[in-house]
Amino acid sequence: MTRGVTGFNGAALRSARLGTKCEKHAHPLTAACLARKVGTSKALILSYEHGRSSPSPQRLAQLAAAVGVPAASLMTRDTQLSDLRVASGLTVSDLAARLGIAVNTYRRIERDGVMPRRRPGVIWDLADVLRVDYSRLRMALHRIPAVQKRWWAAATVLKDVTDRAVNPGPFAPVEDTSTQAQLLATLFRARAATVSQLMNIYLTELRQLASQLAQAKARLDFTTSTRWMNRPGFGRDLRLWL
Repeated sequence: MTRGVTGFNGAALRSARLGTKCEKHAHPLTAACLARKVGTSKALILSYEHGRSSPSPQRLAQLAAAVGVPAASLMTRDTQLSDLRVASGLTVSDLAARLGIAVNTYRRIERDGVMPRRRPGVIWDLADVLRVDYSRLRMALHRIPAVQKRWWAAATVLKDVTDRAVNPGPFAPVEDTSTQAQLLATLFRARAATVSQLMNIYLTELRQLASQLAQAKARLDFTTSTRWMNRPGFGRDLRLWL
């Protein structure tokens, strides 16, 4: 594939094209008609659709406008935030200005997936500017390498406390002074007290779920045993064993 927008989805372009009516005819928009609308060749449109080429951000914006969809809808689902920004034809400075935040603040969002504390709701504004739904934006944020690294580190920290929580016996809440709470607080730039509170809510719910699953398994085992005892001939077999 020639260089262009990372994460471009040619199949999505083809689907959107076939779902668009040609302005001059009643039939779906053909590759030739789309090529005329954006000022390129039919061969290049087909190259985009078959994954042999990827359009530039400017061309992607033209294609999206021609088929009446947001540029982000012509991207694959495994894109990062930077890919969505580039697909929208915006620079870091452009996007920061539209959000009303400093350029370095936006760089931190795109590089580390960290929302500014004073404007945590900026994620909703970001979705509006990029013309993507919230779930799509969250997926893009979760694919940022720094975010994935934090989640893997958090999963490692949580494994031991999770294992202890689901085991029978008394439950010891996680203190904000614990190693686990301190590590997670550092990872997510949060207060240790807030982290420990959230962890205890999660662990309590997980413990209750584990208990419910154990009870359900016990009932299932009992039901299975009862059915075996009630099978025809069980009494006769039991007398022979005795």
